[in-house]
Amino acid sequence: MRLSFNHRLDDYDGSSTIYTIGAAISSNNGSTWTTVWSVTGTSDISPTVVEVNPISFGLGMSQYTRICFFFTGTIYNDIDFWYIDNVLLAYDNTLGSGTWSGYQFYGIEGNLIVPNGHTLTLPAGCQLQFSAEKYFNVQGRLLVNGIPSAYVTMTTSSSSVYWAGLFLDGVSPANDSTLINYAYVSQSSGGGISIYDTDKVRISNCIIADNFDYYGAGIYAHNSDIIIE
Repeated sequence: MRLSFNHRLDDYDGSSTIYTIGAAISSNNGSTWTTVWSVTGTSDISPTVVEVNPISFGLGMSQYTRICFFFTGTIYNDIDFWYIDNVLLAYDNTLGSGTWSGYQFYGIEGNLIVPNGHTLTLPAGCQLQFSAEKYFNVQGRLLVNGIPSAYVTMTTSSSSVYWAGLFLDGVSPANDSTLINYAYVSQSSGGGISIYDTDKVRISNCIIADNFDYYGAGIYAHNSDIIIE
């Protein structure tokens, strides 16, 4: 995620009394908070644009995510007004975690990332359509559970553009095996499936077609122990 806002602070007396202002995020409806930005001062703050990027996946993966702005100090001496405007909390990528619904269409606007320690399960019939040049990066574990009558599809959002493909790069062996079964991977400009310095990958019963890349259009593996069936 990323957070941006405009702000200006009018210090009441401009003394040497120290105050702190900041922004925090909670993923459990306000029970606990994690500070993502703060500043300490003793005088006015002129109009400023604040950009906080990136904010970790873990702070946003909840339906109970909240954001707050906080002030610490002596209100009488330190603050007259604190103006905050144009607050934007947004995301650039999609977190791949948990089990997505089968026989569903998913339009992937940013990159799809499975972080280290997370598992993404894609049941039969899932259709993933990626925007131009967006990629699928597995840093944890991926389970593609297609079946002969319902492949898991990974392709582009339009026949006129290419996405950037599925890749695993330096995945920690602490993650369990990635299993890709009955997947249909097409129209990528980064090859179909690319694997670098990663073991414990099994690819079976897949159709990988209509992709291109300098290193290979189908499956590319470098310094990796994988099984292809």
